[in-house]
Amino acid sequence: MKLKSIIYIVVFFTLCYSNNIAISQNDTLLNKKRLYIFSGATTTAYTGSMLMLNELWYKNYLHSSFHLFDDRKEWLQMDKLGHSFSAYYLSSALISGFEWSKMNHNKSVLYGSGIAFIAMSGIEIFDGFSSKWGASLTDLTANFSGSLLYASQEILFKKQICRIKFSYHPTNWPKYRPDALGENNFQSIIKDYNGQTYWLSCNLKSITGIKKMPGWLNIAVGYSGENMLGGIDNYGITTETIIPISDRYRQYYLSLDADLTQIKVKSKLLKSVFKAFNCLKIPFPALVFEKNNFRMKSIYF
Repeated sequence: MKLKSIIYIVVFFTLCYSNNIAISQNDTLLNKKRLYIFSGATTTAYTGSMLMLNELWYKNYLHSSFHLFDDRKEWLQMDKLGHSFSAYYLSSALISGFEWSKMNHNKSVLYGSGIAFIAMSGIEIFDGFSSKWGASLTDLTANFSGSLLYASQEILFKKQICRIKFSYHPTNWPKYRPDALGENNFQSIIKDYNGQTYWLSCNLKSITGIKKMPGWLNIAVGYSGENMLGGIDNYGITTETIIPISDRYRQYYLSLDADLTQIKVKSKLLKSVFKAFNCLKIPFPALVFEKNNFRMKSIYF
């Protein structure tokens, strides 16, 4: 369900905002005061998001006994990567907050990533009691994998060698089904899986150990899908326009990327901007494999 993605994004950015406010406080604050500030801000953000989700969506549908729903074949699994992406960055925000509270690193990682997984997966409870949907085990798995990727690297390496990143380019598909793929450009960024690409971006200097390698240079492997108008297929979808029926297919990318947090700047504001936008893949030339063929794209977003 697309609205869940919107709620995840709202929670993520609210957590980041509350974390930035907390970090700007006087460093002489006591540990408990910092923990109370951060815990209060995150709890408020999550509670508000859940109430909004129920009001905007679930209360309009019939309830049922708790049940599961198998959606693992929908949207070429692009929605699952969205779950992992959200869990990864929620973990990052929560871990940073606990560390600001002077909690030791390993405990911060365990609490932050664990709470991120629980917070996101709580939405599956809403789905489970809705007659129209059901709780998805693959959503839970995707949530767990995102939190685990962040936490495991912090425990093993004390840094993020590989990051999940996101990129988007507009497509023509929303005009055929705006209800599902977005009625405007902003909605389409969240809803149109055809224009989304998820990346695993890994730092080359950390991987190779080559000291002269630029610290910001990454190599990225991406995944996307094309020709998707419905969850399972494009047939049986009625709109006022004629839909070009095409078989959906997967796309795999290889490209370069930049880790913006490794670019040395003196400005604290610029550092914050780089950190905030480091979840986005930087445009570079890309090699794409699709429909059993390779081709190059001069610049890929």
